[in-house]
Amino acid sequence: MQVRTSSGTADFADRVAEALEPAPPVWPPPVRDPTPVGEAAAERYLEGRVAFERAEDLVGRTTRPEAYIEEAVRPRLVRAVARFPRDLYDILASGRREVRFHAQPPFSRSSPSIAEARPSGPGNARTYVVFLRGALEIDDDSTFLAIVVHELCHVILDHPAPIAWPREPYERRKATARMENEALRLADEMGFKEETWALKDLLLDLAQERQQGDLILPDGSMREPR
Repeated sequence: MQVRTSSGTADFADRVAEALEPAPPVWPPPVRDPTPVGEAAAERYLEGRVAFERAEDLVGRTTRPEAYIEEAVRPRLVRAVARFPRDLYDILASGRREVRFHAQPPFSRSSPSIAEARPSGPGNARTYVVFLRGALEIDDDSTFLAIVVHELCHVILDHPAPIAWPREPYERRKATARMENEALRLADEMGFKEETWALKDLLLDLAQERQQGDLILPDGSMREPR
């Protein structure tokens, strides 16, 4: 099976193999530094790293197009990144995890509704795009921070792109639950326990809306199939 990529035509199996190549580990850092970096460092880091949709392209895709424009998104991202501990910030700012952000409403009902981290490229030169979707329509900054941190935890842990996830439904559910729980635990470890609880409440609400409340355990983690 042949697919198109930005670098030309590549074999599907090669793309899967590339997605499975591990990136160099970056966590835990040699020395932990929980000091928040502040807004000046956040603004420097975000310069040139955030993409936005054109205003006309937002029409009909969301009931809150104003939430996705640069004037609304950039200040929220600055406030979120300003809360990052120095050790996480240094990993991102050094390029050991190369990240971009894209403010973009969900394309369809099947696309991730809140946010997603999408990796691409081989392990030693991987880039990650964090798509901020419905997260931008959540007004609570604590929950927004939790979502941003959660997606970056997937980045830090180098969780693979969906193309490399198991195809069999049971194994796929098991793998995705494991990755979600790993990201939740890492956010706790980084010092975002209260914010992660807000995210867990949101995940429970979303699961209940889909009549899948049994997928969330009492501690807020995802139930891993046995």
